Amino acid sequence: MHAAGLFDETQDDYNRSQWFEHVFDNKTKFFCARSSEGAFFCPSNEIEFLNPWDNRYVEGNAWHYRFFVPHNTPHRIKLFGDEEIFAQELDIFFMCSRLWSTTVLPNPYYWPGNEHDLLSVWQFNYANRSDLTQKHSRWILDHVYTINPDGLPGTMIMEHFQHGSHIYRYSRNNGQSTVTSITHNNSAENIYVQRVLLNGKLLSTFPFIDLIEHLKCTTQSLSIQLDLFMSSTPS
Repeated sequence: MHAAGLFDETQDDYNRSQWFEHVFDNKTKFFCARSSEGAFFCPSNEIEFLNPWDNRYVEGNAWHYRFFVPHNTPHRIKLFGDEEIFAQELDIFFMCSRLWSTTVLPNPYYWPGNEHDLLSVWQFNYANRSDLTQKHSRWILDHVYTINPDGLPGTMIMEHFQHGSHIYRYSRNNGQSTVTSITHNNSAENIYVQRVLLNGKLLSTFPFIDLIEHLKCTTQSLSIQLDLFMSSTPS
């Protein structure tokens, strides 16, 4: 919208995107329904927090929506209190989901088949716990997004790229340049990224990478290479 010159509309949409804090209940640390008078209508017991058919939420429950602020995760963390508390609660979210053995019915915790949980595993990075992103994303790949017939749970498809010993390569700029990603020492035990090299130099912004600046192809550099070195222990 901004690129189209709709500056007022852009600002209005941005302001609306920050309203999530108005439905955050500081007492329970969950997003809850709220009346026009300002009263919160949160689940009253543990069972209600886990009910995926709770009519206070759409296609989910209180846990599913608890971390759903992908556009402003740093502020979401502040609402929790600090990074440590946020990471602990997000870790509980994923660990408890492992107790649910099917992907057919809604998981009361991390639900891989619906939109509001698809990006949750990456949010550990904003709490300085990229090791937990690596730990849980590998488990998800091995147990949820598998090569089996039920490997695409629900109706929402999320692309996961699992780096193996082979080379992963794709083109950018209408095929004018190539990005190559090579994973070293990958195995079932080596699930943690020890370091990342970008064109032979240490990527200091890891676990974050700027897809525009870092993977920019120019006439002087038509190829980009990422080297990921794996380890069995967090770096």
